[in-house]
Amino acid sequence: MSNLEISELKERDITEVKGVGPSRAKLLKKLGINTLYDLFFFYPKEYEDAGGLTSIARLVPGEKFLVSGEITGIQEQRSQRRRSLIITKAFLKDNTGELGLIWFQQRLPTPTPLYRCLEQNRRISVYGKVEVERGYVVMKNPEVEPEGRGEFLNMGRIIPIYPLTEGLTQRSLRRVIRAGLDEFLDQVVDPLPAELKEREGLLGLVEALEELHFPTSSQKAEKARHRLAFDKLLAYGLALEERRQGRTRQGIRHSRPGKLIASFLASLPFEPTGAQKRAARQIWEQMAAPTQMEHLLIGDVGSGKTLVATLAILKTIEDGHQAAFMAPTGILALQHYQSLSKYLAGLNVRTRLLLGETPAKEKEEIYTELREHRCDLVVGTHSLIQEEVAFADLGLAVTDEQHRFGVEQRKTLSSKGSTPDILVLSATPIPRTLALAAYGELGYSVLDELPPGRRPVTTKWIRSSRLPRVWQFVREEVRAGYCGYVICSLVEESPELPGVRGVVEYAQELKNGPLADLRVAVLHGGMSEEEKAQILAWFKQGEVDVLVSTTVVEIGVDVSTASFIIIMNAERFGLAQLHQLRGRVGRGSRKSYCILCSDSDGELAAQRLRTLEKVSSGQQIAEVDLRLRGPGEVFGLKQHGTDDIIFQTMLKHPQIHERAFAVAQGLGKEDWQKCYPQLARFVQAEFGELVQKGGLAG
Repeated sequence: MSNLEISELKERDITEVKGVGPSRAKLLKKLGINTLYDLFFFYPKEYEDAGGLTSIARLVPGEKFLVSGEITGIQEQRSQRRRSLIITKAFLKDNTGELGLIWFQQRLPTPTPLYRCLEQNRRISVYGKVEVERGYVVMKNPEVEPEGRGEFLNMGRIIPIYPLTEGLTQRSLRRVIRAGLDEFLDQVVDPLPAELKEREGLLGLVEALEELHFPTSSQKAEKARHRLAFDKLLAYGLALEERRQGRTRQGIRHSRPGKLIASFLASLPFEPTGAQKRAARQIWEQMAAPTQMEHLLIGDVGSGKTLVATLAILKTIEDGHQAAFMAPTGILALQHYQSLSKYLAGLNVRTRLLLGETPAKEKEEIYTELREHRCDLVVGTHSLIQEEVAFADLGLAVTDEQHRFGVEQRKTLSSKGSTPDILVLSATPIPRTLALAAYGELGYSVLDELPPGRRPVTTKWIRSSRLPRVWQFVREEVRAGYCGYVICSLVEESPELPGVRGVVEYAQELKNGPLADLRVAVLHGGMSEEEKAQILAWFKQGEVDVLVSTTVVEIGVDVSTASFIIIMNAERFGLAQLHQLRGRVGRGSRKSYCILCSDSDGELAAQRLRTLEKVSSGQQIAEVDLRLRGPGEVFGLKQHGTDDIIFQTMLKHPQIHERAFAVAQGLGKEDWQKCYPQLARFVQAEFGELVQKGGLAG
């Protein structure tokens, strides 16, 4: 008998299972079951307790029961409506009463298992939902097994319920899984060392797989899932440990913060928050190490990420190196350039802005200054990764809104230097679980408090019938010297989406109607960078009262006098995006408001909007958004090469996740690959690709 490790299970085709021919294999492949590994680790979506025999007299309509008895009669007739449909009726009797059984199916030329079971005076067991029809107690299409066949797969026990595809039934899928387990399960090698299983109280792998599919109790089913979740998370944690160890490239060893940083902090008109100070210290510690820094800074809207990034930039410049700050849009790059220029005023830091629309002559000047180290900091968009851009000594590459850049773009920017430190900023709230999963091999900091003076934004969900009152409120805010946004999900309205507002038409409607006495402007992604920059400049300077815009203002737009944002058709946006939009207001001393306008009656939309009304923390909102929509849709995390099952496992089993990662960290301090070769091969089989890939820098 040969041993089968996980890597070998992944190579053994599903057709090796007895009874799986080409047609059955084709159906299984629709479910993603191509190999023995796929079959063994195909999780039931739920279980049904089909055990516990019940007498016919005790049956209750509307519930499922297992009943045994003797067949006292069989009838077969063709349906009057569908001539191809055969209706089979039987009567089952025990010592307490009689039960009608009805099956609807097409009679095949050869007898089906059902017909082979239905013989006069034969004892059978049935399992199904009880109904009352014309005064008779019946079961329609129940599972049926002849007595005396030994162990049942479909009744008389806790039975697994699997996801299915057309042409495949629960009964047939269970039969395939049972056949696969019977033939190969006792050959499967357990990758976990015995002492680890004993210490953690884990089932053996063979027992766990058996109990996953055909549990002897609900407790054993839970223990099986616990073991398999632990395996997956331990392997992932060890893969991250390998990746971390494999990526300790020699980098720039920075000195302790000096005079330039001291001068900068002394010039600030406010005290940085505790979270900002903590994050800066964490980043400086990594920059002082001899290895290349790769750090993720997560901060809610308005939490002050730019200030922390500035402290990292100044440390780089202080030690004689250059820094680059890349943003995904021209609007955001300009915003950062203005903020950084304001911060660095008087510090003799040479800063330039490089955008796609920067005039050719000015671009050449910037290229020369970067090559000759006459520029310390360049802020820009994708223009920074063009071939013409070369640095004399790039020491730090900062990217903002990391999920908007591909791995290759970040890698190209970092390749402009030898081994520059890498700092990635994200205002998209990421739950701690996902941060560990996606960036577990990197350092990361979280800014979890707002700067002094920032007030929470009051959020209200309204129906469109209340908009007249909203427009009255808008006029009052403008008279008080403030401005705000109206957000639409479309540039132009579409007949295919009735009732969904577009900025072009809606801005005109507001100009001609409720806001006729105000200065209304339009902003959307179809405009040129110059047009967008001009509109935003007017808005900041107080020459525009109401900016009707798409989500182009979602990030990077900082207008301290904006006190209101009205989001039309709010049900069309995700929670995280709504939270980002809400972050456009409340950036000054004025009490600010976010109005969510939606007439949707959908429960999912209602959950999102009610959450926004009650919750202001981006981290909490991210957790809710994750539960509602799933990690792939919320964060696009597939780009990191990580299987969604990791995130789902972490969310469902947070305590297992914490324990598995702790074990992985402990093993990471040992020569675990040499001590536990089967475990090392398991990690390679599960996450070898992840180990080979780089992190955020590529």
